Amino acid sequence: MLKLVCSLVSIIQSFLRRCSVLMVAGVTYYLSCWYKSSEIGVRTATFFSAAAIAGSFGGLLAAAIALMDGIGGRPGWAWIFIIEGLVTVVAGVASWWLVFDWPETARFLSGDDKIRVQRRLVADRQGKTAEDFDKRYMFEALKDWKTYGYMVIYMGCLVPLYAFSLFLPTIVQGMGYTGTQAQLLTVPPYVCAAVITIAVGFFADRTRYRGYCNIATVTIGMVGFALLLSSSNIRIQYAGTFLGAAGIYPTVRD
Repeated sequence: MLKLVCSLVSIIQSFLRRCSVLMVAGVTYYLSCWYKSSEIGVRTATFFSAAAIAGSFGGLLAAAIALMDGIGGRPGWAWIFIIEGLVTVVAGVASWWLVFDWPETARFLSGDDKIRVQRRLVADRQGKTAEDFDKRYMFEALKDWKTYGYMVIYMGCLVPLYAFSLFLPTIVQGMGYTGTQAQLLTVPPYVCAAVITIAVGFFADRTRYRGYCNIATVTIGMVGFALLLSSSNIRIQYAGTFLGAAGIYPTVRD
């Protein structure tokens, strides 16, 4: 039974990972329909930093829910899926009424506010109101080699990101920590990543130096992973987790 559950969970997680990739791109486009290009960075950074915060407290939340073992005749791991799954479903259903497609359809904006938002976007050549959708642009993008070059670069960012997220508890345990102590030690690197991600997004919006910001954060991430690979000192390895998180999260966000 447990093997069947694990297999089904793996399949579902694989499906959700693919959906999450589309969701990040969709959220970025959605924000571009509301904000100017100079205002999007810090907002996408705030959105993406939620992934770091979720990573930091996900393990602790799961440990707390697992204490419900035996309640209702169900094991603790079942309650983890039930409670976290219900929260996700409720949030998804509520978003149907909370998220509006475009500024012109938002009920919380007055008529003047809707016009003001659309004028800002048109002046910035940003979002849905700037120009009509043309399929020719899509086909031109598919024929452009830079599209596939960007895909390879983005894959290079995502691999260490998900590797870090999945194996940070293992890395901490490899340092000699176990149980709740290991879970607690995974929290600070994620919190650091969230703060740095928002700070870099804010700085990049104000200065328009996104390329330089990416170069800096990638370098920090490389140093962090190098420390994890090259040193057996526990303190140096733990410092490497901070640098790795602070480097890879802002890079993916940009």
